Amino acid sequence: MKRARQLIIATLAIPLVLLLKSCTSESTPNALSNTMFIAPAYSEIMKNFSKVLYKESENEESEAQKIGDRSNLPTPQILEKSLNLHLSAALKGNPIAMYNLGVALEYGNPMEMDLTKAFGWYLLSAKMGFAGAKNNLGDMYEHGQGVEKSIPEAIYWYTQAAMQGEPTAYLSLGTVYKDGIDFKPNLIESAFWLSLAKAYLPDGLNLIDASKALEEISKKLTLEQILEINYRAELFTPLLQTESTISDRPSL
Repeated sequence: MKRARQLIIATLAIPLVLLLKSCTSESTPNALSNTMFIAPAYSEIMKNFSKVLYKESENEESEAQKIGDRSNLPTPQILEKSLNLHLSAALKGNPIAMYNLGVALEYGNPMEMDLTKAFGWYLLSAKMGFAGAKNNLGDMYEHGQGVEKSIPEAIYWYTQAAMQGEPTAYLSLGTVYKDGIDFKPNLIESAFWLSLAKAYLPDGLNLIDASKALEEISKKLTLEQILEINYRAELFTPLLQTESTISDRPSL
């Protein structure tokens, strides 16, 4: 079962994506195609990082989200203001803002989509520690979008996100082990991660997918294997629980 690309949009990014989607290609400002929206190097971000600037970035990112929440009928000016706030916050080291720019570049108005730029912002956000960005990097590596396809890299980034307690990464790992893209499927490992996805995903389409996939796989496992998987799932604890997890995929 191929996972829908839309499953990795975050709650935090939905207002921005809706803003981009609701603007026509003629009215959307060409802001995201600007070279300013190319992610800088991690070393450049850290060289200028400070607690004062980071606090400012939190306020800017919060305001950017409020603009999206308030804007039922966005104008190009509103969109541009939101994007500029995300960019300003990202350049001050805010990983959520970096992530949201990546989502905007991956899922926004077709005139503004740029998967290579999206990958750059996800990578920067991941290096800053955001689990959602690590899951998205895994997705891009799995499908070869914005970067050369690499299943080992996909599994690496999915696992990084999963070990931070990101439920969508549980689904990502469960699916990739089930599909066995470029390698033999591992149904036991798939069922383990899908069990965690079913336990921790919020209500929605992702949870439905996880439940259906787990039910399908369970029919091919022995009772002993199922008991072993359940035992592992009960004992599982992330190395670090992320505070901000990504939501169910919206119907955009």
